[in-house]
Amino acid sequence: MKLPNKLILFCEEYKIQIVSRKQMNKIEKDNDTQGVIDPNRKLILIANDTNIEDVFWHEVGHYFASITGKTGKDDNEAHSQIFSELIRGIIKQLK
Repeated sequence: MKLPNKLILFCEEYKIQIVSRKQMNKIEKDNDTQGVIDPNRKLILIANDTNIEDVFWHEVGHYFASITGKTGKDDNEAHSQIFSELIRGIIKQLK
């Protein structure tokens, strides 16, 4: 799947950027973050050394978790990954 440069989520335009591992490490400081969604900047960042499609859907899952009230850190990660797997499973069936 080729990722778009932008994505409209409930009438808000999010820019999507693929960044190097070095850039991601500067942003997150933990050396293993694969992606980040920043609602304040309307930005999704994905490290280029990851499964980009999986991380993309995971970050969209974070967006979905936030709008559905899943704000706890542990719940948010699990919810986002399940969302990612659900969407990728549906896309696979549609091909």
